[in-house]
Amino acid sequence: MARTLIPLSLVSLLALCACGGVFTGAYGYFTSSSTAAMSITVGGTIKLNWDDTAAAGSNLTLAVGPLMPTDSVQRIADLANTGSVGISQVQLAITGTGAGSSSDGIQLAIDRCSVPWVASGAAFTCSGALTSISPDRPLQASFTLSDSPVRTAAGADHLRFTFRLPDSAPDSVEGTSGAVLIVASGSKL
Repeated sequence: MARTLIPLSLVSLLALCACGGVFTGAYGYFTSSSTAAMSITVGGTIKLNWDDTAAAGSNLTLAVGPLMPTDSVQRIADLANTGSVGISQVQLAITGTGAGSSSDGIQLAIDRCSVPWVASGAAFTCSGALTSISPDRPLQASFTLSDSPVRTAAGADHLRFTFRLPDSAPDSVEGTSGAVLIVASGSKL
């Protein structure tokens, strides 16, 4: 008799619990879900400045001239990454006034030095590694500043800009002067 009481008691207890849940309005259900993964992107700022000062900003204006055919003038400037992130690509957009035509107007060549440029009279020399960034090209240009050290945060690029009026320039552009605007921009890694 003891054997038959245990299963009946267990069945009675389960039935009572089930009825109690129905009459009290209690219910429960189970769901299945996978583990959620979240990727967090840490933001940063891109900030390019000329001459290593925050006040200069990404715009550089250089006075050029007066130039006669075959004359050239050099200007130097440091471009610095004062932001908090690396840059995948650095672009320079160059425009100017008094530039003349693209073939006979002011031409521009850009060189990089691994260390700051040294003044030598009206010219500048490099006591480190010298790299030609761009040979003579028309003043109006937009191009990528390849392999620039400013691609890393706190990097600096020591640049020399050589402006030249070719000997093919017509008499009408003799004594050409102008202002050159160089705008640096970059895109985040």
